[in-house]
Amino acid sequence: MNNARLELEEILGKNRVKVMEPLSLHTTFRTGGPAEFYADVQTIEEFVSVIHVAIKNGLPVFVLGGGSNVIVSEKGVKGLVIKNNCRKFEIKGNTVEAQSGVIMNQLVKAAIENGLLGFEYNLGLPGTVGGGIYMNSSFPEKHAHVSDGLQSAKLILKDGTIREVDASYVRFENGRSKLWDTGEIILSVVFSLTPGDKEVLRKIGAFVLASRTNSQQKGGYIGCTYRNISLPQNIIDKAGLKGKRVGMAMIAHTDERFIINLGGVYTKDVVTLTKLIKQEIREKFGVDFVYEIRIIGN
Repeated sequence: MNNARLELEEILGKNRVKVMEPLSLHTTFRTGGPAEFYADVQTIEEFVSVIHVAIKNGLPVFVLGGGSNVIVSEKGVKGLVIKNNCRKFEIKGNTVEAQSGVIMNQLVKAAIENGLLGFEYNLGLPGTVGGGIYMNSSFPEKHAHVSDGLQSAKLILKDGTIREVDASYVRFENGRSKLWDTGEIILSVVFSLTPGDKEVLRKIGAFVLASRTNSQQKGGYIGCTYRNISLPQNIIDKAGLKGKRVGMAMIAHTDERFIINLGGVYTKDVVTLTKLIKQEIREKFGVDFVYEIRIIGN
């Protein structure tokens, strides 16, 4: 695997390629083992090039945006973890073009200040545009999703070819997209928004941000908003599980949609806790409870 490292360093330089990098430094849950290879990309050209290196050397690829909704195994991740710092975007009239590493909040604020309707309910979302599309992140109270207004996306396929697709190709559901299953990687996206009243959009954004700020946790956490959007928001509380703890993983008292790291948590504790939640809700309410969490690693 030294060849892979040398090829990555040739593209990015030695400072942006790391071996056995602790992923606990790069996720909101602050836990997990190391990445075999870790690369920090800052342009789409670099992004594509390092993926081609991974394909050539038979390395699995995982793209890390903001590091939310991801839990890493203590044993770490084999292959290449790419930190996506491709952060250019442009607004042309009602069209927003953004690279997948753009910070969601930055893009939403720019859309609001340009008087564009359709992004305001995304204010306060952690992470990047690519991660938001991949997970189809939402503001459940208004049934608003990041994918609303998506016109097209540029993807890199498993064989390294690049393809531009329209929004229908991505097949969105609540809490996920088709890309969850296919492994195709988002390079950039285009949104088509609608002109709106800037002051109204600012007020909506302030309301959404306050709502998210009140619920989001301090310290190590993972957002666990479930995909079953039709279920009552407080279903975990109704099941008597708020504050439930396994090891150092605990369902937050302030917002049941979050699991918090009390310090030194193990991934197996989180897995056990989520299985317990699913079992209890199935037994008490007869529904299958589906989390957005991704668990990666060996």
